[in-house]
Amino acid sequence: MINRVFGIERADVSHFRAGMADINQEFTSNENPAFVLHDSMGFESGSKDSFEIVENFIKERKNKPELSEQLHAIWLCTSVSVAGSRIFEAGDERIFSMNLGHAPLIVVFTKYDEFTDKALYESQDLDGDDDDKSESQLGAQAEERARLEFENTCVKPLSDVCAQRQLPLSIGVSVRDGHEERVSHLIKLTLEHVAQQVRVPWAIAQRSDVDTKVEASIYIGRSRYWKDLFASTHFGDKKMVDCLYTLHIDITMAWNFYDPSGHLSNGKTRALMSCVIEDLIRPSTNPAAAFQRPYWSGDRYRRIGCNISSSCGGSWTCCWGRGIRKMGL
Repeated sequence: MINRVFGIERADVSHFRAGMADINQEFTSNENPAFVLHDSMGFESGSKDSFEIVENFIKERKNKPELSEQLHAIWLCTSVSVAGSRIFEAGDERIFSMNLGHAPLIVVFTKYDEFTDKALYESQDLDGDDDDKSESQLGAQAEERARLEFENTCVKPLSDVCAQRQLPLSIGVSVRDGHEERVSHLIKLTLEHVAQQVRVPWAIAQRSDVDTKVEASIYIGRSRYWKDLFASTHFGDKKMVDCLYTLHIDITMAWNFYDPSGHLSNGKTRALMSCVIEDLIRPSTNPAAAFQRPYWSGDRYRRIGCNISSSCGGSWTCCWGRGIRKMGL
């Protein structure tokens, strides 16, 4: 899941050996320097020491004065229950009672695809009565079955455990192909509940949800440039190419592409981008002519098509934070 959300090839978070993770050791990746991750050991039955290590770590980070040293969100990851197995350990239940400060706690039920696979099979009438149903109808029926089973076997036990406490956020997720929307929902849910000053760094760090990237780009533009551009087109001693370079840096930072060779920020790419302003620096003999009718009107609108596509490549406790320091914000 970490690989999918943050767009890295290999997240060696638990060193591929159960119970060997050290929550005090930060995990970073050269493929995506915009986030820092901490992973804990699982809270197996009777693992009192494991919980105390996590508890002390959360308390320590909560009291850090610098935002860059605090935890920004906590994902409590546990597999869905498809055979009536116990979902939460005693350590999980104790975390639900902790004061986590400003970091939202999200219970992430992994392997949600097991519900959808089972529901899709059950939705197919073995007697052939559903032969007339389309694939989309069967899929919608299976999705509803999966949702109901998720509510009964995952969300309800969580509600029971937290009967006397505030119910934490929860979501079912799968990293299998065809379930990308669920990963996007996790990203958006996290974005909605992290502290305000962390939302842009979080949008930058994730590499799976395009909508979140677009919104971050717009936010950066509105907060940094739009008011000044509406107030004046005079940039003082700054040339237009300098202003364009600043915009270029902010755009590439917001999208956080994996670019180890620096192709997106080198001089050649900036030179190509500067071609955009060539027409702007030539004085116009009739400025009003440009506003006689919209560009996208009449025959031009019918004849010209624009196709923009983009893709982001895109029970342990995963705590991410300190991305602000890594980005220099």
